[in-house]
Amino acid sequence: MARHMKNLAQCVLVLVATSMAGFAQDVANPSVDATKGLQAIFAQWEANEARFQSVRCSWDETRLFTPASVIPAGVPGFGGIAEDSRIVQTGWPLSDIILEGPHHLLLSGAMMRNEELMLGLPPDGGEGYQSSRHLSSFDGTTSVTAGIREDSTGNQVKQVGTSNVDARGLMWTPVRYVVRPIDRRFQNRKVDALRVQTIDATSAVLVDAYSVELHVDRSNDGLITRALQRHPKKDELLWDYDLTVSRNDQGICVPKEWTLREWSGEKLSRVQTAVVTEFSFGEPLAASDFQLDLPPNLEVFDQRMGLTRQDSLVRQPTPVKSESRTFDYFWLIVILGVVFTAAVWQKYLRRKPI
Repeated sequence: MARHMKNLAQCVLVLVATSMAGFAQDVANPSVDATKGLQAIFAQWEANEARFQSVRCSWDETRLFTPASVIPAGVPGFGGIAEDSRIVQTGWPLSDIILEGPHHLLLSGAMMRNEELMLGLPPDGGEGYQSSRHLSSFDGTTSVTAGIREDSTGNQVKQVGTSNVDARGLMWTPVRYVVRPIDRRFQNRKVDALRVQTIDATSAVLVDAYSVELHVDRSNDGLITRALQRHPKKDELLWDYDLTVSRNDQGICVPKEWTLREWSGEKLSRVQTAVVTEFSFGEPLAASDFQLDLPPNLEVFDQRMGLTRQDSLVRQPTPVKSESRTFDYFWLIVILGVVFTAAVWQKYLRRKPI
């Protein structure tokens, strides 16, 4: 009896080991159908990128900020900002805040121009919030970024650098995943790092090394109509979106509308709903099309010269009136010296001997 039980246990162990080896082999070597399907998706993405090398896209968007909104980097104790910095109020919404307005995007190869709504802290660090326009351009070599308040007052700046600050921005992710799904300048992933989770003739779910899950509509030009990312350790949802597509007059699939959600734990922190008002492609675009029309006398931070800006806390702006300031300080010191000398002379030198 004992010998039979021993033989049975050995058989079970052999079966488990065999099945585990088979499972490991399946993970390391996906099926031929999955591999062919993945290659077909990559080929469709390459075709989409070639088709959408130049794009004009505009949409009307509504941004909802909830009390769970992510704290911005300018708040003391966050983002490397010292606790004793002069911004002492978060100014972040205690109730829901809604911003509505247009969003404009221009692309041609690596060149990009982006104009969108922003919500942030007041420049003086007070309570409340301010809305502004975020404008940026990248001509393939130089980037220009500006924050412009609608009333054209307050602390407005322009930053100049060498990298495209909005290339991987979350707020245009649904469009980015359509027009630049594999371009490394716009995606933080390698194509060969993508793995098939599920796949059939009309759809597929791919996962990359950063826990981003891509839902591909194979029946509509292989566009990514849903995507989400989870926290790698907590398995919490960080963001997700759902995209609706339509076919234009040429039968090409293009974005129509979407909803993008950001999460803070189990709570919604920010929601963007967008309805596309223009999506055209194939138009030759020049570098001049990516120049921003900015108001004069902005405070300039040239990152190429080592000048930086961190939410109005560390400021090394290009001096605009440095000479006049030096002149004022000089005469202030002279005047104080004259006043001091006169006081000493009046008190001591003019005293008559007793």
